[in-house]
Amino acid sequence: MKKLFGIAAVAACLSMVGVEDAKASGPYWLSFKDYCDCLKVWTNVIEDDVWVVGTWDWTCDGTAVSLVHGIKDPLWKIGTQPVDANGNPAGFSATIKLEGVGGFSNHAHVTATFDGVTNVPIADEADYFLRKSPCGNNGKPPLFP
Repeated sequence: MKKLFGIAAVAACLSMVGVEDAKASGPYWLSFKDYCDCLKVWTNVIEDDVWVVGTWDWTCDGTAVSLVHGIKDPLWKIGTQPVDANGNPAGFSATIKLEGVGGFSNHAHVTATFDGVTNVPIADEADYFLRKSPCGNNGKPPLFP
């Protein structure tokens, strides 16, 4: 059911921008070297902008899959307010900035805000991998324990 909700949410996002204007690609799975988090994303080119939509398994157990969205300008910037397994918002919002998508410097900068004002670094220069196959469980801890 959650998978259907995620697919429906991505479809709704695409319909808002106009499918005829979007050039979608993906899905891609983004995983981290030292963390178990997995993001499943699609990219859409609309005019000159590259948009990113998808889901983030931030608890690494498949029970709390949150919607994410972002843009490439020039780094990929992805944001979300995670929800727990019951659909309740987590007590923070997160931003993930990706360096070197498709290049040689695949590092992510992950920050969070717990009060809506102050950004707290969670992981800086975290190595990540972008692939065309699901992440799987790597046995590492989550970014947000």
